[in-house]
Amino acid sequence: MLLKDVRIQDYRSVEDSGTVPIEIDVTCLVGKNESGKTAFLQALHLLNPLNPIKNKTQYDEVMDYPSRKSSAYKKTREANPATVVTADFTLEEHELDAVRAEFGPDCLTGTTVTVKAGYYGNKTFSVGIDTGAALRHLTAAIEVPSAELKPIKAATTVAALKAALEAVAEPSAAVTALLARIAGWRKESLSHHLIDTYWSEWLPVFFYFDDYSTMRGRVSLPHIKAREEARTLEESEKTFLSLLATVDADLADFETANFERLTRELEGAANGITDKVFEYWTQNKELRLEIRVSSADPDDEPPLNQGPIVNVRVYNPRHRVSVPFDERSRGFVWFFSFFAYFSDVEQQDGRRTVLLLDEELAVRYVNPAGENLLAVSLRTVAGKPLAAVCACPATLQAAFDNALDNSWGYTGQNIELKRSDGELLHVNCCLLYTSPSPRDGLLSRMPSSA
Repeated sequence: MLLKDVRIQDYRSVEDSGTVPIEIDVTCLVGKNESGKTAFLQALHLLNPLNPIKNKTQYDEVMDYPSRKSSAYKKTREANPATVVTADFTLEEHELDAVRAEFGPDCLTGTTVTVKAGYYGNKTFSVGIDTGAALRHLTAAIEVPSAELKPIKAATTVAALKAALEAVAEPSAAVTALLARIAGWRKESLSHHLIDTYWSEWLPVFFYFDDYSTMRGRVSLPHIKAREEARTLEESEKTFLSLLATVDADLADFETANFERLTRELEGAANGITDKVFEYWTQNKELRLEIRVSSADPDDEPPLNQGPIVNVRVYNPRHRVSVPFDERSRGFVWFFSFFAYFSDVEQQDGRRTVLLLDEELAVRYVNPAGENLLAVSLRTVAGKPLAAVCACPATLQAAFDNALDNSWGYTGQNIELKRSDGELLHVNCCLLYTSPSPRDGLLSRMPSSA
């Protein structure tokens, strides 16, 4: 299922975004601070989160519903809970083939699945279904006397078909099997069967990453172990553990008291991470990662006053010096952290993944001129490319002459992204903006028609 468009309503600062078209590859949301970009991405993330943030998997009407409207909403919320996300998805050919194989070539009247999700955990799926055509396909091989066959063939609802099948005096194996099949559907409903077997299984998952997910250069080993056991890890701590996981390392590797063994474990982890990450980071391939363990300084701020402390450092042979990981450039820290976190997230076969990148650096590094992050973020999962939705502030807006003052608007443009090797890659970007923009800034190069 390909995400086609999204509408966000009644979520934090977004009362109604209108319908926002989503491109198959990169979609960029551009706007001023506090214009709702982050709220938009977070609301979409909760539709089907691949990496729940702070274990949040549902909309919270107390924390998320717009406060200025909450008094009026309390009177109607139980009978009519608000919808937060309305998303349209396009069924792909292999998905259409799977449904048609079970219910015939005419069972669907459209290829769009509309998913709505809101408060109280409500989630609905809707798609055009020709129930009569689906039932005729199911009963095509049924052989019973003509008097009993007529109501079977005339059935246009599952209930009518079930009644007609149960009325057969001497049911054949085919009749019995079809009755058992219908009984296995939730609520004996064709719509529910399609949801359970197809739509919910194919609904893309959403991966959210922002500045709070970037890794820190120093980590207290007892602190992060305690938080891991309590399942209260911060996103930056999850990124650190993900970095270790890229080379099959974990916190237990730091616990040995044998100096030589510990040194070898750390060197092996650091070398493995260096080889993986610098396949994509092309700005300076001579950099290498170092991981060291040190005692805590009791004068440091908690939790770094509790040791041992794991130090992640980056060594630059050009200058013969190493610096703490989080003192490198923001672009390097963001890229490295994203690579680690995303590489460790368990992908789900049969589903597409949509990246939600809430940081202006995401836009820069989706650009292949910026260290080939496109090769990472748009890598394939189960043979399918990923889509990316990015957010960046108005100071980095693209140059579009038809931008509107203080309003939401959309425009699709074929944007040229210049790679570091000079090759041009064309990407269709849908930009969401709230104010006029300067003539240059967002991406490396805009086409002359823009």
